[in-house]
Amino acid sequence: MSADDGIYILETGISKKEYRVAHLQAIENIAYDKDAPDFEWCNQSGSINKNHDFRTCPSCRARQKKFHSDDPNVHIRNARDMWGNCQVFTTEADAMHKAMELYRECCICEYGIQTIAIERDF
Repeated sequence: MSADDGIYILETGISKKEYRVAHLQAIENIAYDKDAPDFEWCNQSGSINKNHDFRTCPSCRARQKKFHSDDPNVHIRNARDMWGNCQVFTTEADAMHKAMELYRECCICEYGIQTIAIERDF
């Protein structure tokens, strides 16, 4: 059984760095773009059709954009939901101390302690 969880340190800020720490599951949701248009599922993306090129398939590209956005504005919007109620730390050392505290309290922590940096103000 997968816990799909970890202790995540969020590093944000352009001129002044801030850190937030949370025990989260499904961290990949940080890249989900709820505003990207819906799309038709490609009926070949999961098949063994060796001629199918997901990089040029319009459906596969739309799916990639919706579920795996590389836009930092999407990431910071989702991060505000995920870390919104967390204490703000001004040093990475203080954030790591908090992360270690949370880690010791966890029964299961599949991905350990990870840092996610987004070059945007929180």
